[in-house]
Amino acid sequence: MARSALLGSFTRSRARRWISISVALVVLLAIAFIAWPSSDPKPVATQDVVLPVAGGAGEDATINIDATVYLPDSLPAPAIIMAHGLGGSKNSVAADAEDLARSGYLVLAYSARGFGASGGHIHLDSLDYEAQDAKALVDYLSTRSDVVQDGPGDPRVGVTGGSYGGAVTLMLAGIDPRVDAAVPLITWHSLADALFPNYATPASGPAATVGEVPAAADGVFKRYWAAVFMTSITSGSLVSGAVAGLSGGSTGAGLGIGTAGSSPSAAPAPAGGPPSPDAMKALAQGSCGRVAVDVCVGYNRVAESGRLDSAMTTLLANSSPAAVVGNITAPTLIIQGERDTLFGLDHADANARAIAANGTDVSVIWFSGGHDGGGIDDGTRASMHAWFDHYLARDAPAPNLGFRYNIDGSISDTGNVRSRTLSAPAYPGLAGAPGASIVSEQLSGNPQPVINPPGGTPAAISSLPGLGATASTALATLGADIPGQSARFTTTPLAQQLLLTGSAKIDLSITPGPSADQLAGGSAGGASTSSESTSEATFFVKLYKVSNSGIRTLAGGAASPIRVTGLAVGQPTNITVNLTPVALQIDAGSTIEVVVATTDQAFAVPNKSASYLIGLGTAATISIPVAGGSNISTSEIPIAALIGLIALLIVALGALIVGAESENTALTSTLTSLIFRSELPACARSMPVACLR
Repeated sequence: MARSALLGSFTRSRARRWISISVALVVLLAIAFIAWPSSDPKPVATQDVVLPVAGGAGEDATINIDATVYLPDSLPAPAIIMAHGLGGSKNSVAADAEDLARSGYLVLAYSARGFGASGGHIHLDSLDYEAQDAKALVDYLSTRSDVVQDGPGDPRVGVTGGSYGGAVTLMLAGIDPRVDAAVPLITWHSLADALFPNYATPASGPAATVGEVPAAADGVFKRYWAAVFMTSITSGSLVSGAVAGLSGGSTGAGLGIGTAGSSPSAAPAPAGGPPSPDAMKALAQGSCGRVAVDVCVGYNRVAESGRLDSAMTTLLANSSPAAVVGNITAPTLIIQGERDTLFGLDHADANARAIAANGTDVSVIWFSGGHDGGGIDDGTRASMHAWFDHYLARDAPAPNLGFRYNIDGSISDTGNVRSRTLSAPAYPGLAGAPGASIVSEQLSGNPQPVINPPGGTPAAISSLPGLGATASTALATLGADIPGQSARFTTTPLAQQLLLTGSAKIDLSITPGPSADQLAGGSAGGASTSSESTSEATFFVKLYKVSNSGIRTLAGGAASPIRVTGLAVGQPTNITVNLTPVALQIDAGSTIEVVVATTDQAFAVPNKSASYLIGLGTAATISIPVAGGSNISTSEIPIAALIGLIALLIVALGALIVGAESENTALTSTLTSLIFRSELPACARSMPVACLR
């Protein structure tokens, strides 16, 4: 009997040991599968095509558009037109086109007129030029037998693109009802408002939506960004940090003087003689590169004056989706970056409101990137695919029409910012949805004197356009405001965490002091030697979160410029400022700091010396919109992989506990050491996104 019991115990012990070993191997294989690098993707077949389109006024009768068609494995297939960013070409979006082709779409990637090997000149996404080119691409797709056709001359087609390509995406969808789905990324609504923003609010009522900023005329010239992009397209180089493709890379083929469609060359002038007329013409055209003359001349004019004139207003209106976005019938997924001082979240908000007002399905995603912060994340890319899968392939469930956004939190032990994604059932305030909750925080601070220095220098630095995510992140933390040129107002430490989502609002009081030349004249009415008006002023309003350890973070890395008019010396003027929309986590114990500065190097500022007294408005509060929503993921821990591994670990540890006799104590110790000590790489222990690549 004892011998039989001993034999049974030994058999059970061996069985438990093998079960434990097997489960442990399953866990380790799962970890290895997640951490193992993915194999190279399957190559995609392509066809290079050259498509003639109408040149338009001031161009040759016909110009050629250089394009590449990416073919899926199964044909016929729905088509997607893919447009690139400013300074890029069809090569800039090659990786994105291949990705969509592997998902079953025929993708037509093209170089916009004036870029790459395409002919013509750059008209800044004009409704009369680039938008008509895109419409001609739809015509071309209607002739291909390998594209699904919904009717004669009506291909099943979607369109997508980032920045410059995002604007033409909206324009094409607004002028051509054959478009079945649209996904614009990090683009503008009004190009005039983007390049000449003014956040001094003309209306005092509550915002309709979470990111609405009521448009105000006569804004402040965003000279640094304008110069960055004009330089990139006239010199033939893509500026580092500019987003040419959806992934945010700067891999676009450069365009330069001498490529197809560029300015003509001229015969050299005789030695010692004056240049020939052709040489002078080539010199003038060469200064504009491949930019259309009216755009080039208009830019030069406003860059010199720092003010938007009527001619440039008309030109920029014709290069704005605002003119046609309200006509869109194609379901539209709007993706906008939270780190973007060029095209802020208010532009996505304006586009969404116009599309929804037409009764069209629209969804909005804010992601942690943009012109200052890089390309889309994997979750956003998956949403883009899901949108096309439902509305184009028509073989997937309807996507969520709610609102998704990212919030950056604390710093992880790997040195990365923990960024979590939240989802709300609807975009607050859109198409009858409930608006955001508004939290008011009391501000304190006495009226403070500030000066605008002569010549506008030195100027504060809040952003470095075109230099990418690293510089943007550093400046958001390290950027400083110049003493004597800035007033600041603060809250008390917050009692609980606050998720700022959208445009905060603050009331200010501005009182001009006498200018230096007025003082020199002996009275406030002395003669002025400056041609600049004394009845207006320019300021830059910024929102910081200040941690309980004193670390200051500039919300969105952005300053909100305002131009205040109707000022009189010694007379206070009250204004309301709707700050540029942001998504920001402000932890309990932190304070909110509002800074009002007279200068910012990214903008055109007055040259005239001036002094002001800056104070809070009557309410002395800042209104904070809070969208709410549920956490759906973080960038440090992929939820699906984590849940699967937790389940496997529970099973493994359960088996080990059941079999935790002396025979497998060593196995238990070894497995525990392997999982929780440094034998595994850090990415496999904490399961960040890097281990899934």
